[in-house]
Amino acid sequence: MTQLLGDSLVERSRGKNMIMCHRMVQVAVLKSMDHAELASTFKRAVFLLNGSFPPQDGGLLLHKKWRQCELFYSQTSSLLRIWKEYQLVVEAPVLLCEIVRRCSWYEDPQHQRK
Repeated sequence: MTQLLGDSLVERSRGKNMIMCHRMVQVAVLKSMDHAELASTFKRAVFLLNGSFPPQDGGLLLHKKWRQCELFYSQTSSLLRIWKEYQLVVEAPVLLCEIVRRCSWYEDPQHQRK
């Protein structure tokens, strides 16, 4: 871990209880896992992301909570990318679909014009 931190391949976010990994590290770790471990790890990651992502109140958009959402947007994209690559190994990510639904307004062109 010290070597990865020193080479800027892993970054620790102080006070936010987060670790960010370079894509190369993510790929290497994923390729080192057998199918059962990969499926279990993916399921746990989606579960943790769902618990961390701000809930939507009454179907309203998350404009006021976007700072929180922004922290998890790249993780959502990464998990979608991983699912596309390993969808024969991991089960359909219903919780990940829910997370995408909650943050999809950000990709809406109307939002980007405001």
